[in-house]
Amino acid sequence: MKNKMIYCGFEDMPFQGSCLQTTMDISYQEIVDVFGPPNDGNDGYKTDVQWRIWTPFGMATIYNYKTGKNYLGDEGEQIPDIRDWHIGGVNKDVVAPILKALQIN
Repeated sequence: MKNKMIYCGFEDMPFQGSCLQTTMDISYQEIVDVFGPPNDGNDGYKTDVQWRIWTPFGMATIYNYKTGKNYLGDEGEQIPDIRDWHIGGVNKDVVAPILKALQIN
């Protein structure tokens, strides 16, 4: 992990109450390069992959939404091909540290 202000993980920590804060166009590999492999599974329906990330402003998530195989079946994108990612969190303040870590202006 390149940014010491952001920690990826917390698989045992329950995370509820977040909602979409923004979207971003970035490759799966670029996210993996910064945050490592996804640390949260899919919901079996609308998302295929997710990262739980702790920021100085609280917990956030990066996830795909309705673009992958779970939701679209054979017409859905393979995880490595997804570029439309959502950032969720309990407030908009979680967005800036994630975009900074990913070097997105």
